[in-house]
Amino acid sequence: MMPSALTSKRHQNDILVARMKRKQFRFKWVAQSPLIVIAAAFVVAIVLLYCYRLTHFVPASAGEQYTIQTLSQPSSLLDNPLLLPYKLLATILLQLPGDPVRLVRLASVIISLGCIGLFFTLTRRWYGLLNGLAVTTLFASSGWLLQTGRYGAGFTALTLLVLGLLNVTVWVNSTEKSNLAVAIFALVASLSLLAPGGLWFVLVAAYICRRTLAEHLRKSTRTYLGIAALCFTVVVIILSLALARDPSLIQQWLGLPAGMPNLTVLAKQLALSVTGFIVRGPVAPEYWLGRTPLLDVAATALVALGILFYQRHLRNARTLLIGLFLAIGAILTALNGAAGLSYMLPLVYLVLGGGFAYLLHQWKKVFPRNPIAEAAAYSLMAFLVLCMVGFHVQRYFVAWRHNPTTIQSYQQRPPITSNQLPYLIQ
Repeated sequence: MMPSALTSKRHQNDILVARMKRKQFRFKWVAQSPLIVIAAAFVVAIVLLYCYRLTHFVPASAGEQYTIQTLSQPSSLLDNPLLLPYKLLATILLQLPGDPVRLVRLASVIISLGCIGLFFTLTRRWYGLLNGLAVTTLFASSGWLLQTGRYGAGFTALTLLVLGLLNVTVWVNSTEKSNLAVAIFALVASLSLLAPGGLWFVLVAAYICRRTLAEHLRKSTRTYLGIAALCFTVVVIILSLALARDPSLIQQWLGLPAGMPNLTVLAKQLALSVTGFIVRGPVAPEYWLGRTPLLDVAATALVALGILFYQRHLRNARTLLIGLFLAIGAILTALNGAAGLSYMLPLVYLVLGGGFAYLLHQWKKVFPRNPIAEAAAYSLMAFLVLCMVGFHVQRYFVAWRHNPTTIQSYQQRPPITSNQLPYLIQ
């Protein structure tokens, strides 16, 4: 065969291969298009939920006024760099024209959306795509996240701390990219040190992945080790300057209250870390409805199933990670009251996710190849999710807003002082 004929044949083969690749790409896109549509609809719905009447829903509270007054000047970040993700974002937004109440609330919304994204990343890895989407929907519409995520203060920065460390710990334990693992863990861990109580969560995360992290450190190049060292150095310098300037910040950095509560208050607040989710919630009319618990009845049942599921895997690193983080969250709640529930909320919903996945798994074991039973299970669970979402959305947008105690707390205009926000998030 002549060289020109060989060249022509190769050219034809290349064209055929290119066409096949285009067809495969189109097929994959068409096959995944329902998931893309569902994901897009989910994102739009969550954004609308958190941005709906953000300014005109309720007037500015005393705590939000304190946030605006404190963060209006960028120099305040040097005075107190704790809760930096929220404070930096709110400070940048406050330099823009517009209603300052909307801007500080918008900063909370952006942090909340980041928390929801991190939560979905984790639940998808642990429980699968469908279960992850359902549980993320419940988490995103949960009353506490809705209330604090649309409130102009740094509550959601505590939730972001927990979810960020959970994700990076799980990823470091499974990835083979040692350079990135070292750099990203250092970045997340160093930023976590800028959150109240973050030190304790960082120590637990480092303990859980200590062997894998040590292996990554051995395999990493000097460049990435230098990046990791730089992250910690910058944060240590920022913290050292702030704590030297104002030694009272050491208590807030460690997650301790401004004044140590007596034993009775300590016991009540420790009980709140459990009963607040299932029996009786906190008294905080600015961002919570009466004494209602954070979870509804169905969510409580799913959490109980999740506890049963994790009890059967006590030696698993995931169980140890969630358990130790919950213990730290409970201690910080005992010391600081309701604000500490923001540490625990994502952990409780991760346990709930275990119960949700476990329930569907047991159903499939009973009916492994019955499409009617499978359709019935998914339909019932979808209906349950809709009911739970409706309950929390109605509690926030209707019940809380029109509650007389809420109305009274927003009508009062006391002088702006630091005690109008919990010390943990000042």
